[in-house]
Amino acid sequence: MDSNYIKTLVKALEDNNELDTVGGNIITDSNKTCKSYLDELITKLFKTKSLVGNASYRTFKEEKEIIDRNCDTAVFGCYKMNKIKKIGFFDESLLRSQDFEFHCRLRRKGFVQARHTKAFGEYKLRCNLFSSLKYSYINGYWIGRPIIKYPYIFRLRHGLPAIFWISIYTLFGFAFFGYGILSYLAISLILVIYISYLIIGMQKVRLNLLEKIIGIIYITTYHFLYGNAYIHGFLKGLNPLSRL
Repeated sequence: MDSNYIKTLVKALEDNNELDTVGGNIITDSNKTCKSYLDELITKLFKTKSLVGNASYRTFKEEKEIIDRNCDTAVFGCYKMNKIKKIGFFDESLLRSQDFEFHCRLRRKGFVQARHTKAFGEYKLRCNLFSSLKYSYINGYWIGRPIIKYPYIFRLRHGLPAIFWISIYTLFGFAFFGYGILSYLAISLILVIYISYLIIGMQKVRLNLLEKIIGIIYITTYHFLYGNAYIHGFLKGLNPLSRL
């Protein structure tokens, strides 16, 4: 972590009275976490919009202003305690996603969150193939699980993989019941749009042709696990007796 990280965020809160919380950006030191070519590639892919969507704290989206007020969360954030006490702290009934629900609650109550574009905190990424894919399923499950209890935490970027796979499954269902040609055409169109999105989303990261091909396979697998886990978690959350 930058030695001045906390000082930078505290100063941002002091200089911007309208801000209630401000976070930074996530960086990963591949020399510390990556042990293979594939590990390093996965680290690169986590900086692409193809994999993380519009999470600007990962993609380092450039802004004209040092303070980005369009960020919906505060990564490794600093908070104005007098404001935070008004809405409560983490919901300890949740087994996971406490920070996510907390930040969604902040925005719901009208509090202003921001990202300091020049503050960087180090994050130990799960760049091993098995551990990163395992994390994708766990993360998807625990993003989808609390939605019934906390509908305000829904974010399109989190729900898109689930919506994508539900669309694919639905179209295959239509094909099974006699709407084959139309269904397969629709599936083909969706896949073309999806692959195009992946390719465009990888443009800002330097990848050769082979890395892009591997990247498409990895990200598709990641989205498959995440999306289906999201659906699983959402359905599990429908049971009022299941513990969050």
